[in-house]
Amino acid sequence: MAITVHAPPKSKTALAHELGVSRQSLYYVPTLPTKDMLLKSDIESVMTENPAYGHKRIAMELGINKKRVLRVMKLFNLTVKRKRKKKPEKIKMRTHYICETF
Repeated sequence: MAITVHAPPKSKTALAHELGVSRQSLYYVPTLPTKDMLLKSDIESVMTENPAYGHKRIAMELGINKKRVLRVMKLFNLTVKRKRKKKPEKIKMRTHYICETF
């Protein structure tokens, strides 16, 4: 049988003082993650229709700020699948010529 010792409960004022934050910030609940999830679904729908669109074109399509789109894309690791053209193969030219006259 293990003995567990619990620390006496502290007041929120003392806890906030130890953490170095205001007491009001202990009650803060961020609302941005819910907005980001909604925006993520909008971005994904635009990306399925137009897979080559970057963050600027997606922002224009949705009518919102490009910085916000870029932040959400980085947050959820949404990347654009770009089609790159293959570079033509280089033909090796003879650079060393043999001189037959001595």
